[in-house]
Amino acid sequence: MEKKYKAITLCGFMFAGKSEAAKIAADETGFALCDIDSCVEEKKGLKIFEIFEKFGEKEFRRLEREAAAEAINSAAGSLIISTGGGCPCDVETFDLLQRHTLMVYLHLEFDEILGRMRQAPLCEIKKRPLAFKLSEIELFELYKLRLLSYEKIKRSVYCAGLDAKQTAKKIIEIIAKDFY
Repeated sequence: MEKKYKAITLCGFMFAGKSEAAKIAADETGFALCDIDSCVEEKKGLKIFEIFEKFGEKEFRRLEREAAAEAINSAAGSLIISTGGGCPCDVETFDLLQRHTLMVYLHLEFDEILGRMRQAPLCEIKKRPLAFKLSEIELFELYKLRLLSYEKIKRSVYCAGLDAKQTAKKIIEIIAKDFY
């Protein structure tokens, strides 16, 4: 059976559960896994917050786009890509992902995102430079801004009340229905 896409890409705001659900879905489907943030960190030899501090967000977005292109170009057709929250908000990156991958938006309302953030250990929050430095009001403004990109994604999973395993199950259902 011919595949329509080179990969499936999970998008959504920070704390939507993209990385964890991607790992579970990859394990259950046998797909390879690419976490864009991990790829960027490995390539630069720095943590995400260090990249933001030393080079700024614009350079980080360029590195994300480069990592996404490398993942897509090396994909044999059975790959799950987990993006950072702002990755699909870069116009060039969104276009790249939309042309070559089945994009899925993991949707959560802002209140649930805040709830997850409040329960997260500080080390998890520090991994996300914007979550660490922005106030809740600023995060809400960022959330609303990013929704403009997320809502362009044709497939979505509403993740309210779902754990990572339940979210992964819904992703696997989308793969079975739309990936091939």
